[in-house]
Amino acid sequence: MSEPATGPPAAKPAKPAELTVLDKYLVAGIENQATTIYMFPGACITYRVGNKLLKVPNTTLNPGQTMAIALEILPNYVVDQPTAEAKKMFLDRVKSLDFSYSVQGLARFRVNLFRQRGSLAFAMRVIPHDIPSLSSYQLPDDFLQALKGLRGGLWVVHGKGRGGKSAFLASIVEHLNATQNRLVTVLEPTIQFSHRNNLCLVTQREIGSDMNSIEQGIDEALRQDQDILFVDELNSAESFDKVLEAVVKGMTTFVAMGTPDVEKTIRQLLGFKPQNRQLDLVNDLMTHLRALISTELTIDPAGRRTVTVQYHPANLVNSVLLSKRTELEQKSSQKSMLHEFDSSSSVDQSWFDSE
Repeated sequence: MSEPATGPPAAKPAKPAELTVLDKYLVAGIENQATTIYMFPGACITYRVGNKLLKVPNTTLNPGQTMAIALEILPNYVVDQPTAEAKKMFLDRVKSLDFSYSVQGLARFRVNLFRQRGSLAFAMRVIPHDIPSLSSYQLPDDFLQALKGLRGGLWVVHGKGRGGKSAFLASIVEHLNATQNRLVTVLEPTIQFSHRNNLCLVTQREIGSDMNSIEQGIDEALRQDQDILFVDELNSAESFDKVLEAVVKGMTTFVAMGTPDVEKTIRQLLGFKPQNRQLDLVNDLMTHLRALISTELTIDPAGRRTVTVQYHPANLVNSVLLSKRTELEQKSSQKSMLHEFDSSSSVDQSWFDSE
């Protein structure tokens, strides 16, 4: 793999000579304002800049090169022994994997490694160094007031993929860190934004390197008597059960979900439970849900990215939940009536046999 055609990026803390060839391409992508960098076998290294894909000339990769990149960036924790041989054996059988990668002092990336046509490929999303301030989202005063008095409850941040959910959650962590004296735990598939301890004591844990699963992280947060919990990417019934357990036990909990609107978010939450337990879940949500907060990323023709946030407090969400409760109660009543009808329509067969 040759060096970037654009040459090394403008130096920040590190010197170009200290960077590997791979790192030079990654940093060059950032210098070109890329938000995602793609490395596929049979294709040039490609930067996503706004709505455009920019291909780096003369960088067509082959399967051997993508394997070499994987060996270079694969974290040690995924193998028992951090040797090249052990990593190669792991990569020969892996189908997909999410992890983070850093260019020391310059950039961090959220990596999705996957297979296509039997070979390894990568999508590396750039994680910005700077966390947006909460004030930059132009949120209503009642949201900021609600953050001042956090005492338990579930807060759901939802939106489409690449919609700014993780950055918004990080902004809330930073706001709390600057204004409140709390114990905070952040659980993520891959750590994206780094938080330093300020007024809060912030624990950040990543699946694989720090814990085996989100469920384990929640269990341990409960044992540690944490005050506030952040869970990025709530996407399984098992994780939701643990989240609900934490909320019922009084822990303020923020979660991110990849659902586009309020209706689909409520539907997804209910879908985490079997139908015969959804009515109980609606009642739990009406008690504990504090707000749904939607995020949406827009990109203007010049490639500028803006995240729009909408705040839906509990009194608005509860109207949707009330409708769902009525719907579930009607279904339950209909099933009960059918069961009673089936019972009453059963006839003693001996009656027909008698003369």
